[in-house]
Amino acid sequence: MKQFLFITLAVLLALPTMAQTIIRQDGLMFKLYAPEEGTPYAEVIGNLLTEPTAVTIPSVVGKDGIDYSVTSIKEAFKKCSFLTSVTIPNSVTTIGRSAFECCSGLTSVTIPNSVTSIGEDAFSSCYGLTSVTIPNSVTSIGDSAFSSCYSLTLVTIPNSVTAISGFAFSGCIGLTLVTIPNSVTAIGPSAFSGCISLTSVTIPNSVTSIGRGAFECCSGLTSVTIPNSVTSIGRGAFISCSDLTSVTIPNSVTSIGRDAFSSCSDLTSVTIPNSVTSIGEDAFQSCSSLTLVTIPNSVTSIGPSAFSGCSGLTSVTIPNSVTTIGGSAFYGCNELVEVNYDTTKPVSARKSLFSDGIYKTATLNVAV
Repeated sequence: MKQFLFITLAVLLALPTMAQTIIRQDGLMFKLYAPEEGTPYAEVIGNLLTEPTAVTIPSVVGKDGIDYSVTSIKEAFKKCSFLTSVTIPNSVTTIGRSAFECCSGLTSVTIPNSVTSIGEDAFSSCYGLTSVTIPNSVTSIGDSAFSSCYSLTLVTIPNSVTAISGFAFSGCIGLTLVTIPNSVTAIGPSAFSGCISLTSVTIPNSVTSIGRGAFECCSGLTSVTIPNSVTSIGRGAFISCSDLTSVTIPNSVTSIGRDAFSSCSDLTSVTIPNSVTSIGEDAFQSCSSLTLVTIPNSVTSIGPSAFSGCSGLTSVTIPNSVTTIGGSAFYGCNELVEVNYDTTKPVSARKSLFSDGIYKTATLNVAV
């Protein structure tokens, strides 16, 4: 035990030391770092604002004749209601976690080309922020980075960004237009959820996955084009997009997740490509305007309640490739007049597939 403590102490003593000092300057607080090797640098860690102020962060702060380059901002303005605008210098490379979170008075921000990452919750709940331009230097946008920025109407995401993290723009109720560049390969969970003013979105060919709830409750979204690069549509990806009237699912998609288009009440038609092998639980539940659906021969399973509550659905063909149909898959489809479905073929979980009495009102045909 003594030998272990001795070795641990020796290792700690061998590590390079770094002097740290906190200073105040022009209403801001900085933590200074003076590494034994390398350039001295500083982080903005706090503020002393007492009235509405437009802040210009300096690129360099000094102490005892030493210049410290300001390279990052960390929670410095969190819940600061006095901040009205901020200019960030070219020395800053990182806008850290919660740097400007809940700055309710912040209306504008200039992000320089030096910044490479925008951290988690960096501008979350900046209710007065109307627009933001993310420079080409930025490669990552953290979780909830701009969530609940209610006044944000326009955002430009540069080609340098490869992934839009979870909840990045969720709750941006004023957002009407967003451009997703070809560099993005993944749209994270709930990335644009609750963006009720978003009317259309073009997903580039670079995207391979649309995350869980990515566009959930985008009630103003009327159309969406999903590119051939996408292989999976996540759970609840477009749930409650009540104004969505049409959607094209490409041949690259192999699975439609649970609740993917649930409660898209204005959706009138959907074509499921031959590449799809599974339709998840509640995938099209309560799509009350859906009148026609074609299920391809590639599908082997239809999840529980997949089309339940599709009260406008009049005809459906269930191919022989389907071996599993979940309970209540078509329950509440009371307008069905024709069901093409091989009733002699063993299919699991057939119980309560249709509403009571549907077998009396619909024409049952054996699927070819």
